[in-house]
Amino acid sequence: MITSRLHESSSIINPLLRLLLADFTQVFNVFLVTTISGTIFQSISEIIDDPTSIAKLLAIGLPKVM
Repeated sequence: MITSRLHESSSIINPLLRLLLADFTQVFNVFLVTTISGTIFQSISEIIDDPTSIAKLLAIGLPKVM
């Protein structure tokens, strides 16, 4: 009896957790892509002059979005 209740509740919780995880992943990806593309477009002249500065520019840009 207890096992069947536990199984029923976990079968309800698992899809909810999957939905929450999927939503969180999508939001995180949007922030990440927005930050990377925004930093690159704002700093395109610096990147052309010094391509090795990409990592530094992203390190500066990521905390501004979060």
